[in-house]
Amino acid sequence: MNLFNVYETNLDLEKIENLFRDGDIDEQEYTDTKESFQLMLQDHKTDVMNYTKNLDIMIKALDTESKRLIELKKSTENKKTKLLLEIQDYMNRKNIKEVDCGINKFKIQKNRSSVNIIDPKKIPSRFITIVQDEKISKVDISKAIKNGEIIDGAELISKETVKIK
Repeated sequence: MNLFNVYETNLDLEKIENLFRDGDIDEQEYTDTKESFQLMLQDHKTDVMNYTKNLDIMIKALDTESKRLIELKKSTENKKTKLLLEIQDYMNRKNIKEVDCGINKFKIQKNRSSVNIIDPKKIPSRFITIVQDEKISKVDISKAIKNGEIIDGAELISKETVKIK
């Protein structure tokens, strides 16, 4: 699907209109050429519509597949974690610190200490950091601007998008 064809057809149609306006072609030639360009443009528009619908189907399929792959990844990670915990449990029960498997080995090592918060309410205030996030209320700003208020640093804009129906 070449979307540039639609653009080219529109440009060619404008050229024909300019030729007619300038008197370089007669009305019959203009009408015939314009009709053929419009039919060609209609075909291109139909192709573009079908192509965008196919892209929508592809996007939905990719979303579904990515969700499936995320679930598969999580399941695989859980299997690996469970297996390593079983190996660790076995090695601890048998008081084994290292198992040589040829190229690789399983080895139990001490990790760096980490803090486990049991009751956050009992933590002294010197260890507590207050985090305050600023949030700009775009809804309130929009209402204020619509009511005629001028807000420095903000403006109300309108955007356009192409919707397929």
